[in-house]
Order: sequence, then structure tokens, then C-alpha cells
Amino acid sequence: MTSERARFGWWLRHAEAGDGTAMLEVATRLERGAGAPADARAALGWYRRAVHAGVALAPALVGETVFEADPIAGITWLMLGFERAPDGDEANATIATSLSMHEPRLSDAAVQAAQVWADACRERAQWPDEVPAPHYVTAPFRPRPPPPPLSARTPRHSPHLTRPLAFGPWRIALPPAAAVETLRVGQHVKASWGGAFAVHLVWTTLAPGLDVEGYVLRSNASTQRLWRPEAAPSRFLLYGVDTTSCVFTGLGPSSGQRALKRFAAREAHLAVVTAVAPDALFEAKRELLEALVDSLRPG
Repeated sequence: MTSERARFGWWLRHAEAGDGTAMLEVATRLERGAGAPADARAALGWYRRAVHAGVALAPALVGETVFEADPIAGITWLMLGFERAPDGDEANATIATSLSMHEPRLSDAAVQAAQVWADACRERAQWPDEVPAPHYVTAPFRPRPPPPPLSARTPRHSPHLTRPLAFGPWRIALPPAAAVETLRVGQHVKASWGGAFAVHLVWTTLAPGLDVEGYVLRSNASTQRLWRPEAAPSRFLLYGVDTTSCVFTGLGPSSGQRALKRFAAREAHLAVVTAVAPDALFEAKRELLEALVDSLRPG
């Protein structure tokens, strides 16, 4: 079996030869640390090279990568990427989703600065890394809005959930036979049992200016090729935590499965739990799955 390091080397050789698709793959692998040590700066460099190689999606990836550190640069890359992507290219939908998630977070001054920078790039037919930033904005983000008033919900419980598991600043209860593996240290844990059920546990920190509602919209949009929501998300308080619950039907590679997904946010800490089951077993095991995701709470 080809090792991750060998795969990375294969993609790197093609990227260095000028293949734009390979440049994106190299950047993604450097960002994840797959086959090479994680190196965010090098990943960003390859994303930028892919832009200049004419890859339509690359400006969006540059924008996403730099947004939190420099939101004005991030939104400028996204704006120009959306304008310059060929009509009908699948990059358009991805960039439009990113714009709809990020732009409302910016202050009016930040949006105006991005428009000025984008105008300068248009005049020169260049990208933001070729045109100096004509801005200085001390507070680029809008204040995070207060959470809406939410009704509290009583958690479900199940006697089959007896194995406590802590991940980051959160904890959850699992079946005793669950096999647990770490997919990404300090961020992503997977538990599986019975040969058919799996739970993914991810925790992260909300970016400045982004509330849980915006994160849910962004997350669900990013998985629309794999999962179709069955209904609008429901939002409530559980253990005093701002919580959103969704149910999805699998599409494409996820076909034949259904998922119960839970987002929980306390201050800037966010946990995402996804319980996946075969479609034929989902309703029969739904009470257990509901109790499982309901057991999510701050640790």
C-alpha cells in the first residue's frame, strides 16, 4: 500500500511541474499534515500558486485560509474569485457560500476597504497578493450578536450509555463496547460499535464574530454533496448550552445512511457530534442516538 508520504511526493512532483490540481492537493495535505509535516505558511503558498495557475477554486481557498488573520484580505480574495470563476464552474457555488458566511461578519468599514482593494486589483487585472492593501481597519469584525432567547430542553437518557468520554473541554456518554480512535489529536475523535454505528466528535473554537448559527449554516452548506437536511435545524438550551440539532439523509458516498448531528456552543467553545447509522436501522435506534447526542455537555 502506498504510504501517505509517497502520495505526497507524487503530488508534489506534479505540482512543481505546474499542475494546478496537484498544487491544491499539496496545499491541502500541508494544511492537514498528511504525508508531510503540517505547515500552514507553505500550504498558503501553494494555494496562491494554484491561483496563478488558473484554478478557479484556489482564490476561495486562499480567502478561507487568510480570513481570520486578515479578514479584509480574505473577503477580497473571495470577491475576486467569485467574479473571475468561469460561468457554470462548480467553484461559483463554493465561493458564494463562503461570501454569504463571512461578509455579514465584517464591519461596514472593513467591507468598504475590501471593495477599494478589489477595485485596485480589477484596474490592474491582478490578485491581492500583487496589489498592496490600501486599508487599515482597527476593528474589522462586527460585534457578535447576543444569542436569541431559547427554551430549555430536558435531555434524554439511556441505560445503554455507560462509557464516559472526554474530548477537549467537552464530555459525552457512549456504549460500553464503543471502540475509540483519534483522527486528529486535540480536535477529532471517532467512536464506533456494532459494526454499523459511528460517532464523530469534533471540537473547535468559534472564530471572532461568528456565532453558532453562522457556523451551522456554513457547516451544513459544506456537506451538501454528502448530506441532505430532512428539516430545518432546531435550536434550544441543553445543560444551559446553546444547542442546535439536525437530521440528515446521506447522498452520494453517504447514501444508505442517516445522521443525527448536534452543535453545542458555550462562549467561544464549540462541539460538533455526528451520529451515523444505516438508514434501515436509524429509526429503531433513534432513541439511543438521541440520548447519545443529548449527553454532550461541557466537561
